[in-house]
This record gives sequence, C-alpha cells and structure tokens, in this order.
Amino acid sequence: MYDIVAALSNASAKIVSVVTHINEAGLIGDYESSLAQRGLYYSMTDVANKANTDLTVLTDPNEANAIAEIKETGANIILSCSAPILSKKFIQSFNGMTFNFHGSKIYRGRGGWSWLILNDQKSDSVILHWLDVGIDTGGKIAEAPFFWSNNSYPIDLIESQRNCFAPLIEKFIDYLNADQIPNEVQSTFRPYFPSLNTQLDGWINWSESPDSIMKTIQAFGWPYPGASSKVELSNRTAGDPIKLARASVTNSADTTKFHAKTNGCVVGVEKSGDVHIACNGGILTIHTLREGVNEIPAKNILRLGMRLVTN
Repeated sequence: MYDIVAALSNASAKIVSVVTHINEAGLIGDYESSLAQRGLYYSMTDVANKANTDLTVLTDPNEANAIAEIKETGANIILSCSAPILSKKFIQSFNGMTFNFHGSKIYRGRGGWSWLILNDQKSDSVILHWLDVGIDTGGKIAEAPFFWSNNSYPIDLIESQRNCFAPLIEKFIDYLNADQIPNEVQSTFRPYFPSLNTQLDGWINWSESPDSIMKTIQAFGWPYPGASSKVELSNRTAGDPIKLARASVTNSADTTKFHAKTNGCVVGVEKSGDVHIACNGGILTIHTLREGVNEIPAKNILRLGMRLVTN
C-alpha cells in the first residue's frame, strides 16, 4: 500500500483518505520484522503519513456507516489492496469507480506468493482491475510483470512486486485523464486457492520428494515463520517443533534408492553445519534452521541417527 500511495503522490493525485480494516496498534512481530529488515514494512500509519491524510480504521467497510464515512471525505475513486471483499452496495456507492490491485495474474485469492513457489512458477504479474462482487474477477485495466529466482522465498516475491505499482499507477492516471479506462475480461480459468496457514499447512511430509520438500521450505520461509518438522525422541514420540530455514537438494529421488522407512532419518552431518536427510529415496540437505527471524546451523539441533517426523 505504501508504494501505491507513493506512486499516486508522485503523479500529483489528491489522496483524501487512507482506510484500513485492521487495528495495527502495537503490532510488530516476526512477520513485520522480517519485512522491515528488507525495507518492506510500513504500518498503515506510515501509509497515511505518506499520503498526508488521516488514517481511518473501519472494521467492516461494507457497513452503511462505514460507506458514509468514506463518502464524507469526498472520495470519488477507490483503490483497494488486500482489502476485504467489497459488496455490491459499496461499489455502487462510488458509481462503480472502485478498483483493486491483485498480486497474481495466474491465481485468484490470497496466499499467492506461497502458491507460486509451491507450484514452481518463475514469473507473474500484478493486475490492476475493476472491482466486482467476485474474487479478483473484475475486468483488467493493466498489468506489470515481476520475476524471481528458483531459490526465492515469499519475501523475494514481495520485493520484486514493489516495482509494479508505479507503472500501473502511471497507466491508470493516463486512462483517467483520457476518460478511457480499459475493461478487459480476465481469463475464466484462474485457479482460486485458499490462503495458507503456517500452523496447519507448513509441516514437512518426509515421504515427499526432496524437490517437493524444498518447495515447502521456501514457500513457508521469510517473512513467514518457516516450514515445520519434529524430532523423534528416544522413546519414539515427537518432540518440540523445529523450523527449517535453508536447504538444497543433494540427491533427487530418482538417483538414490533408500527404503521408505528411512524417510526423515539424519544420514549425515558435516563440519560446515549441513545435515543430510533421507526422504522418498533421495537426500535433502538442511543448511540452517530458523530462530525467530534469524537462523542457526542445522547441526546445532540435529544429530546423526535422529529422525525427523511428519506431524
């Protein structure tokens, strides 16, 4: 949102209000700290200050009093980013001049950064589109591509997306001035995946291939708390969770032939701190584990002969 406001300010657009549905008072956790380390975290207060306007917190912007409060600011164009689903009544209250930034041309819905990594994508586009009552289904106005490497985490995709907002705003202002805003029908087949929960979805399944596990580690990495596993204790019960930070595929499942019962076994530990784990016939090397927003060598926790277990 900060980058959108900055782009609007650079285009000399008048911003009459910044509205959020989340009260951020006292909210600085590991997620925000990870983003802040890369210069990517701005509170909604920061956004409002950049816009040189007040910050308004409305728990449900679709309520009649919330709509009235926004209209009192004189707003005649609504630009949405990561907002709740806005109702038909809300859209009609602003004569349909309501627009949304969505972070993926490929998928609808939230959690897009992690899904893009899990599904082994390497590029996508931020979309500026008209709002309708569907989920990211309104007509496309413009798009701007962004890219990432094979070893990226969600935070890398977030950083890459930042370069998309200025050109999208520039195009949007041009379309407004020409009174000709495109309304291109988006693809009817854009999968909708539900948002991912790190506590439920972020567990490593050691029966998967090294490549699949690698994608899980990346998808639930920074700014998220990390993919999880547990160390089997001497009494064969599962101990406390550990969070995996960095890893690499040493041997894919088609080059090494371990029995399925070896899945999750620590089969090697290096002086460098690397730890080799058997999984689905292959080997995944764990380099570091998460410790909050930081990381420690894997051998600080994992020992030869241990077994990592699926939750």
